Amino acid sequence: MKTSYITLLFCIVYLTSCHSQQKDNDMSELEGQDISISLKFYPTGVIEDVRYSISIINDSLIVKNHFPRNINDKNEYITKLSNSQKYEINKLISFINIQYQNRDIFISDTWGVTLVINNQVFYEVDDFSFKSPPNEIRNLINYLVGLSPIKIDLYGFS
Repeated sequence: MKTSYITLLFCIVYLTSCHSQQKDNDMSELEGQDISISLKFYPTGVIEDVRYSISIINDSLIVKNHFPRNINDKNEYITKLSNSQKYEINKLISFINIQYQNRDIFISDTWGVTLVINNQVFYEVDDFSFKSPPNEIRNLINYLVGLSPIKIDLYGFS
């Protein structure tokens, strides 16, 4: 009876150790990947009139407010991403299965957005709100916007 408890305890410790090693391997695999992301917010129909952009190049986060509304508003923020932030971004990217583009709707006084990951357009719409994207896209966009100390203010144009 005592032997079976020791065997059971050994099995639990072994399985926990294997799970921990697999999790560490998964995390280091995702951390090792280079990241290239470009997220741009612009008035609908005017892609070249970018108002806000968030870029990730390898381990650098670059956020820009291209047209600050107030003179005191910060217009650029650059920082290095931590390993846990890079891991979270790569994890969120891994959940994205499809590319989504909808440029048919032209509604004035709204925002367009383009999300490019590793030089591929994954999300591009002309009528954007933070609630409208599919969950896997929304989670990534919200995470990226949350990393920024620059407020992304999608104000009305009227």
